[in-house]
Amino acid sequence: MSLDPALAAHAVAAAGDAIVTVDGTGTIASWNHSAERLLGYSRADAVGQTLALIIPAGYRARHVAAFHQAMDSGQLAHGGAVARVEAMTKSSSTQVLGLSLGLLPDRSGAVAVLRPLGDAVVEFAPAAGS
Repeated sequence: MSLDPALAAHAVAAAGDAIVTVDGTGTIASWNHSAERLLGYSRADAVGQTLALIIPAGYRARHVAAFHQAMDSGQLAHGGAVARVEAMTKSSSTQVLGLSLGLLPDRSGAVAVLRPLGDAVVEFAPAAGS
């Protein structure tokens, strides 16, 4: 069974986590609403830019090397585990996030799922009367 592309697009748009896809060169191809909310850049600001947009300068060289290694080898350095990263927001503040990465088919790019860590995570509370 294949997933309907329209359904997949709606799922990404509705996700509470920031979901960003990049092509094989590291250029941002998609940026969901939660990425806008979390990082402050609109979709129009982000799509077409490289990930340097949100990677602090001190981490860019390491990120670029790891990205190219993953694209060349088809393997993620951290095996897909959630990693603690720092990201730059549009307001130039640094935010600590959890990052999950996945490679797209045929090494055509990657998908990043970003979520707040620590105090920014909302505790789940059952609805009244549950």
